[in-house]
Amino acid sequence: MELNSMHFASLDSLQKEAQNEADAKRKAYAHQLEVARAARRDVKITDKLRTDQKKRHDLELDRQEQKNLDEIVVTKFARSLHGTK
Repeated sequence: MELNSMHFASLDSLQKEAQNEADAKRKAYAHQLEVARAARRDVKITDKLRTDQKKRHDLELDRQEQKNLDEIVVTKFARSLHGTK
C-alpha cells in the first residue's frame, strides 16, 4: 500500500511539473505572439511611411519637371517675340 501511495505522490509531482512547464510555455507563446503582432504593426507603419514619402518625392519631381517645361516654353516664346533662336 505504501508503494502505491509513493507512486501516486510521484505521479502527482510529475503532473504538477508538467503543468508548470505547460503554463510557462503558454506564457512564452503569448509573449512571442505579442512581439510578432507588434513587429507586424511596425512593418505596416514603415511601409505606409515609405509609400507616402515616395508619393511626395514623385510629386515634387513632377512639379520640378513641369516648372522646367514651363521655363522652356516661356523662353522659346520670348525668343520668338524678339526674333532670336
